[in-house]
Amino acid sequence: MRDPLELFWRDRICRFCMIPAFRRWTFGVTVTSTDEQRRAWLDEVRMPAREVFLPDSA
Repeated sequence: MRDPLELFWRDRICRFCMIPAFRRWTFGVTVTSTDEQRRAWLDEVRMPAREVFLPDSA
C-alpha cells in the first residue's frame, strides 16, 4: 500500500504546480536524531536534489 502523504504530495501539490517528477524520502524523527544522523540524511539526498534543481552541476 502506498503512503497517503506521498500520494497527497504527488497528486495534489506536484501535479497542481506542474512538477513532473516526484520522489520522497522518509527519515527518522528529527527532534530525537543526532547530528550524525542528520548529516547522513543530508548526504543521502544531496546528489538527487542537485540532479533536480541544478542539473548542470550534478
